Amino acid sequence: SKRATDGSLMTYLVVVVFAVAAAAIVATAATPATVFTYDLRYVNKLSPRDAYEHQHLVAAVSGLVNRHHAHLYVLFTNADAAWLDYVRGGRWPQLSNATLSSVDTIEQLVALAQRSVNVSGVVLYDGVSVPATSNVASTVAGAQSLLPINKRSDGGNTLYERLVVGGPKLPIVVSLVDRFPLKGANSTGSAKCDAYLWARDNYITTNLTNGNHSAFYIDYWWTTKPGGHYGDLGYEHANVVNHDFAIARRSFFWDLSVWSDVAPVDDPTQQLGTDYRTLVALLNATYATHGGAYFTTVTGFTPWPFKYVDDHHGGVPTEWQTARLLSSYNHLLDADACCVGTMANAAFFSHFPLRTSYTQNAPPTLADMRAAGHVAAHTDRVANKLYFAFYVGDYDSSAWLYSSWRHMWDDPARSTVPLGWALNPNLARRFPLAFDHAFATLSATDRITTGDSGAGYINPTQLFEPRDSGLRDATAAWAAHCAPLYKQFDINYTGFLINGASGKMTRAAEDFYAAHVAAGGMTNQWDYSPTGSNAPHLTSAASGAAPVFAEYDLPMGDVAGAVKVIAAKRDGSGAQFFVFRTVLQTASFHADVVRELRAAHGD
Repeated sequence: SKRATDGSLMTYLVVVVFAVAAAAIVATAATPATVFTYDLRYVNKLSPRDAYEHQHLVAAVSGLVNRHHAHLYVLFTNADAAWLDYVRGGRWPQLSNATLSSVDTIEQLVALAQRSVNVSGVVLYDGVSVPATSNVASTVAGAQSLLPINKRSDGGNTLYERLVVGGPKLPIVVSLVDRFPLKGANSTGSAKCDAYLWARDNYITTNLTNGNHSAFYIDYWWTTKPGGHYGDLGYEHANVVNHDFAIARRSFFWDLSVWSDVAPVDDPTQQLGTDYRTLVALLNATYATHGGAYFTTVTGFTPWPFKYVDDHHGGVPTEWQTARLLSSYNHLLDADACCVGTMANAAFFSHFPLRTSYTQNAPPTLADMRAAGHVAAHTDRVANKLYFAFYVGDYDSSAWLYSSWRHMWDDPARSTVPLGWALNPNLARRFPLAFDHAFATLSATDRITTGDSGAGYINPTQLFEPRDSGLRDATAAWAAHCAPLYKQFDINYTGFLINGASGKMTRAAEDFYAAHVAAGGMTNQWDYSPTGSNAPHLTSAASGAAPVFAEYDLPMGDVAGAVKVIAAKRDGSGAQFFVFRTVLQTASFHADVVRELRAAHGD
């Protein structure tokens, strides 16, 4: 579902330079002489409640301490250790020269937060009685520089007992305990939804949170079912460590169902649709902070292994409904979907100093195509073959990029076959290092495109009136958001326009992308073309007559199956063009597919 390329065969993709007022993303290079490390891996031996509470507190400290400088590094997953080794090897000189100092206890970590950012105390929540208060606590933590701690006692071992009742005896600055449900007419009848609406009134509408950022992560209810629907998911899949970046950016946190016709599993007695109506109220409030001038980035994703997916609504329909709803309110997704969605150090890495611009390989010329036998000599007639490009995804999530991409990219087979790497450029805000690494090691056969649907996961037709939200047209805001990011990374092709539950693409949406986002062309979902056919077509002459292709998914990890799918598309009718999409596959997989395809069917 979630998640072809302008590859080397698309020689006619025109390079354009967008004239934009917004500056390219450039992080600050400042890094303290000492970088502190904290090893969080011990939580895997704790109870679910203790594990959540420790991850939550560490994420908050990381977000606050790393808000202005890269100062604290958390070790939790294998990716954390691997990326730390990489930057220590010289790619980030300021960090390479820094002294690493281990923080050994949670008390020492709190003391670091107090010294570094003047943390004044605690936001106390009630995760057991009202799980949503854990997310509200993250909102408060970012807005007021406080530490989120659950009020829970268990023989002196809980963080509440160690840090509030005893130890440093941190003062309680904000308490969410015994506050929800609200009383009287102000209550929705749901303590969960009341908590979020209270937070809206006290943090969104007062501008204490940042309208540029929101966060969609599972709340403390996770502790009741940490293994998810499958029963075997590890603690890292709570994704609570991902709160660091959102807290650093003063995001508003929520965890609500996008469906109005089914009661959520975590609040089954609420009046039907209360979750949905609350979410719409939050989206409207956030939109009101900027009036549609820009897009709000939502880090996180619908927690489908735990909530909101059932016999009524499956995983893909729930994803698509999420994207449809958020798009219509000027919200884009940086989609930390399970189950490679864990990222503990985004606030830290957000300070990596990117260059203002990067340059991709020049596309092949007509002469190159003639020399390769793809175009007849002295003509512009394309040879009668099946041409295809690989869309290599799914990198519409900073966390997916962080946890899975480098293994795919560093595969030595990468330089042997043309690949279109779908790296959504907005991910440079949370994980800029990946982009620097990609361009530093770019081979002659690599091309960077985008994933869905450009510089963030949205449904393109939701940019146009009438929108599901009833709000005004958002095309200008989307163009202003995408243009500087495409320009910074020399991207001229939109790898995947995913319109999901919003229906087929429209000519107007395609023309808009060609004229205002990327003149080189785009790829639609299979069977989503406004022409009624999956054959390539051009946008209007007024928009630049950009090529539009359709993507087709290849089976994951199945070389023989992929060869069969590609070969079946050849019908002998003349030159044919396809984009084939893969998800989390190595360069070797793609090279094997090409080798086996040629062995069985020729060039």
